[in-house]
Amino acid sequence: MKNTSLDQQRLAPAETSRDQWWRCFFADSEDAQLICSSQGEILDANRNTVQLLGLNRGVISAKARSVFDFLTGVAAIKLEGWLVQRGKGRRAISSVTLNCEGKLSHLVDLRFLALDDDHFLLTIKDASSRWRMERPSAPTCSVPISTGSRSSSSGLPR
Repeated sequence: MKNTSLDQQRLAPAETSRDQWWRCFFADSEDAQLICSSQGEILDANRNTVQLLGLNRGVISAKARSVFDFLTGVAAIKLEGWLVQRGKGRRAISSVTLNCEGKLSHLVDLRFLALDDDHFLLTIKDASSRWRMERPSAPTCSVPISTGSRSSSSGLPR
């Protein structure tokens, strides 16, 4: 069967369509996501990031903010190391406490993905849901309730 131009359009959407797809994935992600420069400057943030970090969308474009403003201790050191090494691929830091408006809050997991030599995507995932899933459930036991006489040899109900 011969491919028609309509079939080709379905298989290879226009580049602008793909750009729009990625914009939608970024904007509508349930996780907070930031696009940052290789120096940590926040270039773009989705609405969940704006809400989580208390950012003002107008301020992102008018005044440079750094992702390092929100990281503490080991997380900042690890991220800085990845940026210096210009590491490729994905990296993660689990159980990080964010510094929002001078207060420690929000236990999160960070996911770092280099997009190119000058930009990276930082995804901030709520760690409390991971903690709930990883926490072992309490052991259950059933205790027989006696409703009558006991066996003389074991003391357990019949």
